[in-house]
Amino acid sequence: MWELAGRYFEASCELGHGEGCGELASALLRGRGVTEDPERATAIAHRGCDGTRTGSCVVFAWMLERGYADLEPDPQRAAEIYARGCGGGDSLACYNAGNVFWHGRRGVTRAPQRAVRYLQMGCRLEEAVACSMLLTVYEATDPAPDEASIVAEFATSCEEGSATACTALGLAHQFGRGIAKDIDRADHLYGRACALQDAAGCAVRAALVESGLLGSPNRARAGALYRSACDYGDAYACLSAGVRVERPEEALDLFERGCQGSIGPACFEAGVLLEQQGSAAANEHFRRGCETGHAESCTRQADD
Repeated sequence: MWELAGRYFEASCELGHGEGCGELASALLRGRGVTEDPERATAIAHRGCDGTRTGSCVVFAWMLERGYADLEPDPQRAAEIYARGCGGGDSLACYNAGNVFWHGRRGVTRAPQRAVRYLQMGCRLEEAVACSMLLTVYEATDPAPDEASIVAEFATSCEEGSATACTALGLAHQFGRGIAKDIDRADHLYGRACALQDAAGCAVRAALVESGLLGSPNRARAGALYRSACDYGDAYACLSAGVRVERPEEALDLFERGCQGSIGPACFEAGVLLEQQGSAAANEHFRRGCETGHAESCTRQADD
């Protein structure tokens, strides 16, 4: 699968699509479908963020921020590239620009107002992490009357069918941020978001129904919701679903999916089940878990 994807990204980048260059650069960084080549990844990412295209700006800015491969670290320029990517409609670039300018990361001068603007743009583009961060930045903003107005934006967008906004509005209700605290309303909004196939909505609803805040904790229902989140692309939710099912073959499938998403503990759990089955594939899963930084996977791999 990764080999085919690598060829597709290569062709897309050659045709001048910035998004294809971004995906190809990411593949080159990880050696997925193509031979790992950090220096080429840098050049490809730069090519897809050349002033007329913004598709690989997030990848290139990430490299530039950290001085990856042969690049000289330049966090300030990276922050501006995130901002340009955001202007080009890249929701993740909006989040990164907001994050960098809010925290003043790696020496970048803090600019809270700019940060909020980028996060608002990211949220409107349905980047869940941008919406979530908006609910926290106002806590440290003086004055902070805009928290209520941003929650009102979530409400409007949710009514218009934005699943991400429904999840963000649910969080606001659950924690009483900019609106009255209402756990039942939060649950309803998470359910609405989950029905619209928002993985985050399913996952936070799962945590809520298992917390006991809605009555008796319901582990089975939480497991089903985590499975939905997994189906909608949340790799960590695959791990959460896997530990809540009883049938080993069902759990293994979920752990495998989490492992494919680079969730180290999921690789470890898959390895344990495979080891119990006497499968030689167990050590490969421990190796993959170790590569993500999961210490227990590294220990188990070393023992084999």
